[in-house]
Formats: sequence, structure tokens, C-alpha cells
Amino acid sequence: LYSISHCYLNFYFRMDIDVEDENAADRVDDSISSNSEDDDEDKTLGISEVDAELLVKLDSELKNPKTKSYDKFIEYLTILQAAKLRVQLRQAYEDFSKSYPLPEDVWLSWINDELENVSDAEDIEYILQLCRRATGDFLSVDIWFTYIKLTLQLDPEIRSYLTEKASQEKLRALFEDAITAAGLHVTQGERLWNLYRHTEMEILEHLDASTAGTGSDSHGRPFPFHSSTTALSNDIKRQEERVRSLFVRQANIPLEYSATVDSTSPPDASSSPSSSSSSS
Repeated sequence: LYSISHCYLNFYFRMDIDVEDENAADRVDDSISSNSEDDDEDKTLGISEVDAELLVKLDSELKNPKTKSYDKFIEYLTILQAAKLRVQLRQAYEDFSKSYPLPEDVWLSWINDELENVSDAEDIEYILQLCRRATGDFLSVDIWFTYIKLTLQLDPEIRSYLTEKASQEKLRALFEDAITAAGLHVTQGERLWNLYRHTEMEILEHLDASTAGTGSDSHGRPFPFHSSTTALSNDIKRQEERVRSLFVRQANIPLEYSATVDSTSPPDASSSPSSSSSSS
């Protein structure tokens, strides 16, 4: 598989990708199964004739418990990625996960491949469920970080977290799961705490600006006017206490911090997991 640590975050928010022609994929799959020697079809696959024949061979071997292996799954996935066969690639990942515990890089590669083909709400739900499955199979700050960032952007029940209390509570539950599972990671745990604090600071920023009834948040979304100033004042006080509590909780954990920590800015979503690890 390609090095996921260098490229999977680049696909986080590419929501304008063309929907794959499923009929064309079926035609390509048929051409592989019949060992077609047509050069034009091989070009459509994006792989050589040799790799196309290898794909058929691996497909047969992976269906046999006596001949399948971890390395063969990796080789099989690599060819399917090059051929851009979405349906077959998803099924291969599913079969792989049933046969072996998947390491971090394979889970992130799977999530990345799914993000390249997002076309509807069903795809989004599948990706978020996939992230949840990954957190249960492998303890990884990168996986939790990915899960939260995608949830913030894609989950329709959480995207309105700045204004809807129900969304805020669901988001906080996810953050608590994340820091419970991986927040004690000495070298990378701070990434989850920083993202948690930034999100709560965003909500506080929204509440503060709402007192004036004007302005917009860091995403350019306008703040609504709140008629009940007393209720708003109480909300601000509670939110300030949440932010303060997060600082105190994190301060009591022996984490290794990066050279500079800006509590008001989100962690750099474009940085690779490997670079984050190496800088810690």
C-alpha cells in the first residue's frame, strides 16, 4: 500500500469527486475475470496485463483458507487501488478485516480509499462507521483524530454543533471516548486534547459573539441574535467552565508537548501523522 502517512489527510474534504460509473466498473471486472488481452481495457484498468492476471490469481488464492495470507491481501489491495475498482476494493478490505487484525496504516488507507469515492449520505455513514470500527481494532491517536475531524465535517447530527446543544453533547461524548482511549498517549495525546479544547473554544466564541447579534465564526458562519440575554449569559458561564476544566484535566496528565501549542487554533489538519509523531 502507498504510504498513508503522507497522503490520507489530503482527501479529507474532497467532496466534489465525480461518481464512479458502476457499469463501467462491472465491465472492467468482467474483462479481468476472463483474462482479456485487450490493451485498451488494460489501460482502462490503470494496470498492466501482468498485474491483471495476478489479480485473478490472488483473488482465487485469497478465497482458499490454505493459500491466503496477510502479504497476499496487501498485494491484492495494491492492485485494486491502481485499477480503481471501488466495489471490489471495499469487499477486499472487508475480507481482510475478517481474516486478520488490521494495523493503523491499513485502516487509514481504507478510510482514504472510501473518501475518494464519497457520493451520498450512505457513503458518509459507511465511512463514519468504518472509523468507529478502526478505533476498536487498533489503538491509534491518528485514527481517533481522523474520526473526529471527519465527524465534524460529515456527520449531519454534529455539523451544527455551534448552535445545537444536542449536537454539542454528541460531539463531547465522542471526544471523551477519544481521550479515554488515546488521550494518555505520551507523545501524541496532546493532539486530541488540543482539538477538544479548540472545539469548545469555538462554541464559546460563538456564544460571546451572539451577545452582539453580529459577526461570524472562524468558518464564516453568521452568529444568530439571542433575545434572552440572561439565558445566554448562563450558557457563556457554563461554557467558560468547560474550557477551564479541560485545561486543568490536561495539565494533570504527563504528556510530551510540542515546541509551540496554540490553544485557540486547531491542530494542523494538513500535517501527516508521521510528521506529527516525529516532531513530538
